[in-house]
Amino acid sequence: MRLNQLAIRAMDEEHVPGVCRLHDDRDVLDAHPGLALNSRRHWETWLAGANSRRFDLVALRAERVIGWAFLSLHPRERRNHCAEIHLAVARDERRTGAGSRLMAGLLILADDLALGRLEARVAVNNTVALDFLAHGGFEREGMLRESRRAGSRWLDEIVLARLMER
Repeated sequence: MRLNQLAIRAMDEEHVPGVCRLHDDRDVLDAHPGLALNSRRHWETWLAGANSRRFDLVALRAERVIGWAFLSLHPRERRNHCAEIHLAVARDERRTGAGSRLMAGLLILADDLALGRLEARVAVNNTVALDFLAHGGFEREGMLRESRRAGSRWLDEIVLARLMER
């Protein structure tokens, strides 16, 4: 069964080319308009900036990167119980459990860090992500108007959050 071959790991340098390929996917690029997320330099810089406040995971199937996620702790002291999360899964691997396994990894991290709140910001047109997060217990809290640039236009983002059990 394909699902048995799925592994979740901490991202490291060997995963950079796979994360670049993942972000070449048109669906993934559309979900992150205006960002050069398929650049190897971007991901090498991103990984080099990893610290004790950001955690990156990859989903692997037969050593191929099929998904990526991160959890980033909020930098302000008064919000140190909060973290932002983000996930991306290759189109051909959606509905195989990869996103759910990445989310489970993020939830374990959040629990280990004694976080009280996870937040996500999603472009209003990214219905796949909105549905996935709602299924994972995230609730819509509001909208950020014209907060994300996509070429020459501005997009709105929906703010979602999940309160953790304490």
